[in-house]
Amino acid sequence: MDKPQFRCVMDSISSLAVSAGLSPVQKFLQISIARLRTVRATGLCVVEQGAQDEKFMNYLRYAFDGVIEMDFMESGSNMGRTIRIFSMRGVNHETTKRMFSIGDNGITIEAR
Repeated sequence: MDKPQFRCVMDSISSLAVSAGLSPVQKFLQISIARLRTVRATGLCVVEQGAQDEKFMNYLRYAFDGVIEMDFMESGSNMGRTIRIFSMRGVNHETTKRMFSIGDNGITIEAR
């Protein structure tokens, strides 16, 4: 399988949905996803959890091939970042949240 020629990042769909409304954003996403698949590109869509209703979030989970969740977690007086693969079509994966950090050498995800 050929590697994608380019990546497209849409940051943030939440802001667009608030200003344009959910129906136009769904139409925009349908067209964008179809075009990205046609040219075999990789697309990434950022959505702030809690900014949209559950119906729209379910639409996004259906429309996209994968959902990766990132969150903050408190541990005592420390705040850490977590990441997990919520769903990924065609791939077996764990759904466990993992701590991660971003540094000079990129992203580091903690082992179990």
